[in-house]
Amino acid sequence: MLAMSPLLCPTLGWEYPLELGIDQDFGNFDFDSIYVANFTSSQAQGNQEINDHVKQSESPQGTSSTDQFDDNPVLAKKISHNASERDRRKKINNMYSSLRALLPATDKRKKLSIPMTVGRVLEYIPELQKEVEKLTHKKEVFLSKMSALQGNAGEFIQEQRQNKSITKDTTSCSISTNKLGDKEMVIQVSTFERISISEVLLLLEKNGYLVIDVSSFQSFGGRTFYNIHLWTEGTQGSYNVNFEKLNEVLLSSLQEQKQKQMQMQMYS
Repeated sequence: MLAMSPLLCPTLGWEYPLELGIDQDFGNFDFDSIYVANFTSSQAQGNQEINDHVKQSESPQGTSSTDQFDDNPVLAKKISHNASERDRRKKINNMYSSLRALLPATDKRKKLSIPMTVGRVLEYIPELQKEVEKLTHKKEVFLSKMSALQGNAGEFIQEQRQNKSITKDTTSCSISTNKLGDKEMVIQVSTFERISISEVLLLLEKNGYLVIDVSSFQSFGGRTFYNIHLWTEGTQGSYNVNFEKLNEVLLSSLQEQKQKQMQMQMYS
């Protein structure tokens, strides 16, 4: 048998066993074990190289995306522009969302596009202006009535007639009567003593007056003010209040109440 030359058995990149000489008898040699050992070693070496490459890319010393952008300024500029554009669109969408939140609830339930949102806002602004004017007018009317209840109706009456006002003062009580219209008037009673306002209201109803509202407040000096808003049941044009008589009736009623209180204090 001819001796096998090393040229007939290439290593194919595998490690040739040292114990295998040139004159070695290959008949009993296990080539399968050599193949498996060398294949396993090659595969492990390849996996190690891949892991080393991944670790290098993840490590701070490896090549990062920033280094790649530095190498390619066009790509870095494009990415920066895309980020700025994304932030700009996000801000615009937030502003439109805030604008849409100002609309009425009926419009919020609708999925309005951006042009429809702007159009609806332009329609809603005049509506709000009209509502503000309406509420301002109501506020002025309310303040006028409040001022009238406090005895200052003359500053807010727009009718071109002279208000008739008569005030009767006593040592502890005063009554002021102000005419607001053909059928409307306000009586203000101020006193330092406690009075039965229910008896005053009954007296006014007996004399043909309809009580609309009653309010009271107390000043720092201890004087109590009663504001009585009245309405007469006569027909318009025929209403003529006798303020002098009305004040006398009220003063007489208050004096009677005062005498009763004094008698109760004497017997108590």
